[in-house]
Amino acid sequence: MDVVRFGEDYYDHFSPKTYLSYYYKAEGGKLEYFNEFALRGFHEFWSKQLASKNLRDLEFGGGPSIFDLIAAAPYAEEIIFAEYNEKNREEMEKWLQKSPESYDWLPYFKFVVQTLEGKNSDEAAIRESELRKKIKHVLPCDIGWEV
Repeated sequence: MDVVRFGEDYYDHFSPKTYLSYYYKAEGGKLEYFNEFALRGFHEFWSKQLASKNLRDLEFGGGPSIFDLIAAAPYAEEIIFAEYNEKNREEMEKWLQKSPESYDWLPYFKFVVQTLEGKNSDEAAIRESELRKKIKHVLPCDIGWEV
């Protein structure tokens, strides 16, 4: 795996597909422990700490991942996805358009909706559709600076 450190390296050489397959693999629909742990934290934050509806969420620097937005969908009125890397924004657009090339997040939706929320498997697909509708914009962002 190539080491990508800063700015241009990240912009020119980062591979969203490699990143997703390495950090978000779900073999046989089973998530890795760390991902389950993180999803529990996001679920706790949105369902218990905020517990409000119709919020606006800015996902700033989300990479090619919707991982942390799954628990946000029931509470967010709209989500703005801002990301530095064009390849990551393209990956997000593929998912939004249901491209066959996009990453399959369904095991993650199932974990949140079925395991954490106690709903049936049909609700996972409904949540996925709901999240797609709530992501209103995919925008470039850059908080880097020249020194």
